Amino acid sequence: MTEATAWRYSRLRWLGIVLFWVALGALGANLWAVVQGWLAPGKLVFCLLCLGLSLGSFGTSSDTALHALRELQQAGALPPAFRAEWATELRLRRDRIAGLHANPKMALVMPLLASAAIGYSLWRLVGVWGGG
Repeated sequence: MTEATAWRYSRLRWLGIVLFWVALGALGANLWAVVQGWLAPGKLVFCLLCLGLSLGSFGTSSDTALHALRELQQAGALPPAFRAEWATELRLRRDRIAGLHANPKMALVMPLLASAAIGYSLWRLVGVWGGG
C-alpha cells in the first residue's frame, strides 16, 4: 500500500461520518412523519439500514487506512502526518492492529450504498410531505 492509499482512505472516513449525521437527520425526520401519522412505523427499519451503511462506510475506510498505515510503518515509510494517529492506535488498540485487513473496493462502494439508501429515504420522506 502506498502513502496515497493511506491519504485516500483516511479522508474517505470523513464521508462516512457525514453520511452518518445525514442518516441520523433522516431518521429523525422519518420518525416525525411516523408520529404525525404520515408514514407507517415499519418504514423506520430502512432508516436503521441507512445508519448501518453509513457506519459501515466509516469502518471499512478506517480499517483500510489503518492497514495502509501498518504497511507503511513496517516499510519504514510512515509519513509524519500520520505518526500521531498511528501512535494513538498502537496505544489504544495494539491487539487490533495485527488483525487489520484492507477492503479498498468495499471502502469505495459503501459510501455509494449509504448515499443511495439515504437518498431514497429522503425521497420517500418528501413524498409523504406532498412533494412527489
